[in-house]
Amino acid sequence: MIFASLIIGLLTAYYYGLKRGATAAAVALGLFVVAVAVPGAMWPAYGLVAAGLIALFALGPRAAPSAEASHVRRVIGTLWSQAKRQLRRRQ
Repeated sequence: MIFASLIIGLLTAYYYGLKRGATAAAVALGLFVVAVAVPGAMWPAYGLVAAGLIALFALGPRAAPSAEASHVRRVIGTLWSQAKRQLRRRQ
């Protein structure tokens, strides 16, 4: 559940910035905790998270990039290129 919340937060931060990403991760973690604690709330909570992810995948690339989201994208791009460079060195 924590890993899924982090993925949701990172994906949201990639498209909309760090503040919205942190909020999305916290909301998703709260929904997962409710899903575990309240009997019968598991499937609705998972459905809400799935609907949110589908909407994020559909609408995220169309969003106008904010300065905060651009910074997140630049950091992720740098980390990705460094990882690829390290993998090439090992081969």
